[in-house]
Amino acid sequence: MSKSQIATGGVADDAITIDKTSGVGLILGTTVATTSGTAIDFTSIPSSVKRISMAFNQVSCNGTAPRLIQIGTSDGLVTSGYISSGGYTGSGTGGGTSTAGFLMGAGGSASDKTVGIVTIQTIGSNTWCMSSVSGDGANAYVKMGGGSITLSGVLDRVRLSTTSGATFDHGSVNIALES
Repeated sequence: MSKSQIATGGVADDAITIDKTSGVGLILGTTVATTSGTAIDFTSIPSSVKRISMAFNQVSCNGTAPRLIQIGTSDGLVTSGYISSGGYTGSGTGGGTSTAGFLMGAGGSASDKTVGIVTIQTIGSNTWCMSSVSGDGANAYVKMGGGSITLSGVLDRVRLSTTSGATFDHGSVNIALES
């Protein structure tokens, strides 16, 4: 893909215009309050999407479990087969692994307030990779995670939950989709 397919203009023009005919663009979802429930679902993701960014604004829950992200197809969420690890550093260090979803760090407390971005991107053939770096707005921690999974079909949904089924009690989350 050439630069002209992605954008026109430049610094001297004081403007960059997205060439929407090339399929490049950002679609922002609707912000969802994470103030109740054990899971937040984003569904009906178009098949043309190649990258999903999930933004966290002070997301917390009433338990000590790290945040977990699962993806799925029209057949439902995939709850096993992930290769994922997460860790944290700050007042201490630690880490963990998960096959149940993409792990966004490790450890945690009921006062954690997750802030940051998770990126989930395809590398082709329904294989998706995740990378996350987040801070904790209430404690002195930086959390990170990574992982991959190959789906049996086209991705059309993303779920945010925790590793323990804890209830969300603060903050908000949204996704941005890129084709």
